[in-house]
Amino acid sequence: MTSIRSAALVSLLAASAVGAPPPNPVRDGGVRLDRSQRRSQRLPMQTDFDRCVLHIQDVGNENIQGRLRLQLLVRASGDVFAAYVHGEKGVEDRRLERCLTTTALKWKLPPVALDYSRPYVLSFVPGGTHYDFSDPVYWSGGHYAVQGRASVFMPDIDDPPPPAELEVQVAQATLEVSELATDAEYGIAQLEVRHYGEAIRALRAALEKDRDDPLALRGLAVALAESGTDLREARHLAERLVEEQPDSEASHEALLRVCIVAGDDHCAFAEWQAAREAKDMAPRSRHLAELQPLLEKAAARLRAWARSEDACAAGASDRDRALCVVRRCLDGGTSAFADELSGEKRSSFEPRDWRADKAREGRLVVTRPIGDGREERAPRWLVKIDEQTVTMTPTNEDARHITLRHSACQAVRTGTGSARQIARGSAIEAPIVKSP
Repeated sequence: MTSIRSAALVSLLAASAVGAPPPNPVRDGGVRLDRSQRRSQRLPMQTDFDRCVLHIQDVGNENIQGRLRLQLLVRASGDVFAAYVHGEKGVEDRRLERCLTTTALKWKLPPVALDYSRPYVLSFVPGGTHYDFSDPVYWSGGHYAVQGRASVFMPDIDDPPPPAELEVQVAQATLEVSELATDAEYGIAQLEVRHYGEAIRALRAALEKDRDDPLALRGLAVALAESGTDLREARHLAERLVEEQPDSEASHEALLRVCIVAGDDHCAFAEWQAAREAKDMAPRSRHLAELQPLLEKAAARLRAWARSEDACAAGASDRDRALCVVRRCLDGGTSAFADELSGEKRSSFEPRDWRADKAREGRLVVTRPIGDGREERAPRWLVKIDEQTVTMTPTNEDARHITLRHSACQAVRTGTGSARQIARGSAIEAPIVKSP
């Protein structure tokens, strides 16, 4: 029953969405290192920053002050394959920033189960100045200080900072990608800085070489969704990845991100739960933490949706009650389909009012036109009205797509159906909740 399913989803989300801080990929990645592996690491060193500061001082900037937030893209092996400046405060020297991002490509962090992205914040204080060291950023980590030269404060590698807003122009201007990066890794790096066109080109090239490349599938699904290019293909790719790697956090996270863009709250919550329960979740736990505010909003919408179920029983006629259930199950889905069409056709598609025509006793043909002024699509369902349930069977391809991918109510198997029904075998059966 839909009402029971919705209540379960909402209660689960309320219990699990807000939890303790996520584990640290470096500390809690789940890979134990022997002595030889620890020796093979190449963590950030003071001399890395010393060289960059000296280089900038030699070309005339002797007054470096402020804070930079580097972002490191790390393979499962620990190698940093790309880096960029996520945000800057005070320090606005591109030469220094590019020196740091280039240097970061030499680093090798502890190996973990999955690739991930993590921040690394550096603070700069001019030499020979008094400074307030009460700021918590200086309580851990390390720094060097030389008379007349800027001091650089390094963060504790095991204590990443909280999420922050991406400064897109800065990120795109400072991105450095390793020469040894694959096409898929290059595409992921471009996706990180929201260079969507370049990301999609590189990720498609990676899939031409290997159609089953999981990193390319994941990246292309997210890039197509977040850029608004093609939500339908994005969902197809993400669902294919989940089918091929059902136990991986990265697969469920990709579908989660697509469902968030599509406005599919039920899908988003289901994938959020699956990602959190994946055994390899630890390295990408902070990626999930960054999505938590969006999931909390989805939880609020799900709770409101669950409360709205009782309203359908108050309809004056069977037709009114049936249309109430249809809108409850398919309003959001038809809107999400309109968004898909808008991205795919590069035009503004809008859903119009629902239209219902009587087919025969106890049945309606229900349509919601979707158009942009030049083209009109008409997803259509045959609606069967029983005493306590309403069954919605799609009768064309657009309705089938919405039923299977965007419905707020669960699709079920329903017998053979008519030979004329493109979507036979898939339908929605939803209850009319009785008034108390």
